[in-house]
Amino acid sequence: MRRRLAPPGFTLIELMIVVAILGILAAVAIPKFAGLINKSREAQAKYGLGSVRSSLSLYYADNQFFPTVGGFSSAVLGRYIDKIPPVLIPPPGDHPRSETVGDYLGTINDTGIWLYDITGTTGRILIDCSHQDQQGRTWSTW
Repeated sequence: MRRRLAPPGFTLIELMIVVAILGILAAVAIPKFAGLINKSREAQAKYGLGSVRSSLSLYYADNQFFPTVGGFSSAVLGRYIDKIPPVLIPPPGDHPRSETVGDYLGTINDTGIWLYDITGTTGRILIDCSHQDQQGRTWSTW
C-alpha cells in the first residue's frame, strides 16, 4: 500500500505567525515615517528661511542699507528672489500655507508668516510662530 503525501504548502499556523510578525514590524515603522514627514516640512521651512535671509543679505550688499518697514517684498522681489517661499509649519503649529512677509512689531502673533524686523540698524527675517520644532526650539528663534 502506498502512502499518500500531503500537498506542499503552508499551514494555517505558519501563515498566522507571518502575519503577526508583519503587524509588529508595521506598528514599529509607521510612527517613524510620520515623524519623517514633519521633519521634512521643518527642513523645507528652514530652506525657505535661508532663501529669504539670503535675499535680504544681497539687498544690503548692493545698497548698504536694509529695506524700510513695509518695503521688504517690493525691495527684494524680482531682483534678489523670484518669489517668497511658503512657510509650511507641521503640527502642532500647522498654520495655513503663507507666502507673506509682514513687519515684526515686537510680538509673535502665531500667524505663521515671515516677519521682517528692522529694529535697530540690522534687518532680520523670522517666522511668526511660537510653537516648538522637533528639537524643542521655538520657530521664531531660528
